[in-house]
Amino acid sequence: MKAGIFAAGTGSRFLEAGWQEPKPLVRINRKPLLEHLLDSLFLAGVEHVEILLNAQPRFDAVEDFVRHHERTSRIGVSRKTTESSYESFLWVMNRMGSPPYLMSTVDTIFSAEELKGLLDLSQYPPSCSLVLAVTGSSGDKKPLWVDLSEEGGVRRIGQSASARDAVTAGLYLVLRDLPRPNPGEPMAALRAYLEYVVNRQICVWAKKFDWALDIDLPEDVQMAESLL
Repeated sequence: MKAGIFAAGTGSRFLEAGWQEPKPLVRINRKPLLEHLLDSLFLAGVEHVEILLNAQPRFDAVEDFVRHHERTSRIGVSRKTTESSYESFLWVMNRMGSPPYLMSTVDTIFSAEELKGLLDLSQYPPSCSLVLAVTGSSGDKKPLWVDLSEEGGVRRIGQSASARDAVTAGLYLVLRDLPRPNPGEPMAALRAYLEYVVNRQICVWAKKFDWALDIDLPEDVQMAESLL
């Protein structure tokens, strides 16, 4: 199994709060966010990781951290300042090759054991193209809600979700090649692309996590430390 991490955002909320380090190096229990994520991925059996980092010079420290990681030979790094989370997702997806592979935001904290459960491919329908990790609450300030069928399929997502059974947790397991919007269908963010995929009646499944936390704000750090 391969995995891709998109970490090209600027971490503007942390900057506004006076935090100087780039978001992937924000520490949870004295360990950088990126290190938490890499440890969980490799413990779950991921063999290779591709990371997209922002091209701004302040992210040089993140690349340096990866170059000195004990598993650096299993990690690839590319640099690009993207316009949106969708552009970051698409950039990493293009580097991943053929499915299956896992995609992750850099700022999600979760249980490594639950990640192992997500990566068990035998539990999903043969026609499934995408699996979303979901949870009851991720701490996300703009949660992406989903409506689920009794079996675990994603029926609606985003603005059309009315039951709001769960929210996405920043992990996306790609099992089949996903459709790409036409050039005339610009996507402002990753959530718009996920809505696009679900609305095309493509088989999208959900895997429930007991907990997951999105690290959006400095106050989320303390909450994550408590959960871990």
